[in-house]
Amino acid sequence: MARTRQRPKLTTEQRALVRMRTDLMWKAIQQQREAYNESIAQLAADHSRSEQWVATQLFRGGREVAQQRKKNLYNAIVHDLAKKHRAAGRPSNGRNTLKDLAQEASTIDIDSLSEEEKERLLTQLEEDRREHAPVRKVPKKDAGIEIEGTLRRIGPEIDGVAQRTGAQYMFLITRGDVTDNFALRTTSTQKVVEACMHLFKCTPDEMAAKIESYVTAGLPGIVRAAGSKRSHQLKSEIRTKVFEGLRAILTEKGIPEDDQPSTMKWAHYAELVCRYGVALEGWTEGGNDAVCNPGDFKTLSQLERLHAALHGNSPSCYWVILDDTEWEARKEARRSAVLS
Repeated sequence: MARTRQRPKLTTEQRALVRMRTDLMWKAIQQQREAYNESIAQLAADHSRSEQWVATQLFRGGREVAQQRKKNLYNAIVHDLAKKHRAAGRPSNGRNTLKDLAQEASTIDIDSLSEEEKERLLTQLEEDRREHAPVRKVPKKDAGIEIEGTLRRIGPEIDGVAQRTGAQYMFLITRGDVTDNFALRTTSTQKVVEACMHLFKCTPDEMAAKIESYVTAGLPGIVRAAGSKRSHQLKSEIRTKVFEGLRAILTEKGIPEDDQPSTMKWAHYAELVCRYGVALEGWTEGGNDAVCNPGDFKTLSQLERLHAALHGNSPSCYWVILDDTEWEARKEARRSAVLS
């Protein structure tokens, strides 16, 4: 059986020295962080930019992290010749300039150059490249591209961990500002989805949307998002309930399905009543003569009242079949309205 090599134990003094060095390292890192944040704040204030935008440019656009071409002595010689020609005032030969420089460089015996001269040429090339390098501008779309690429890389890894260990996971990525151009991302296992539904009465996607609303707009953002979603849901359920009730009452009246309306035409409700002899009873907003499209309601409370009246074991708003007298009265009122 192979023996495991044990690491030598440190003395008390050595452990104290390690702790001291670690503390010094983190203090130095914190100092640089503070200086970095101060630079971001100063640049943002000086140039009327957001701190987030400045931080993106500094972090992702620095020359230090950009890929550099490998130093090449031949390129350094060509660069040196071109620089000497410009200093001497020699005119450019257009497209043939590079060809002429290459021919001239080929006559130089590189091996005969001293180490000092080689170093001078390489250093000159590097410094001139750095001096004339264009400033890299990081567009906002880079953030979305980076997020998408990162998720593609880590997604299979997380799935693998879950399958091997039985672990459950949920992670989400939200926008940090309303101007961010990337979309909300959520990934969850099925058990986590079920847990969210039972514990919080919403899916991970819905939870993430609320979190993003708070992050980007604060508490009012959550209220607006929740109110807007609730409004759309109520309108949809009201329209569905009314149309299903209409089809049911017409079937009860003996009207063939092919002769029944395929949609609920709210703007022509009065015409529908006169044609089929049915009407909505118990309309909560303005009475039975004020039936309209739920999309015309201005407040959430109106939708909630009508929704409650249409649903439940004993709904107070429902379709009824008009008797002959009432039906004829509706037709007469309709004719008078058209002629007036």
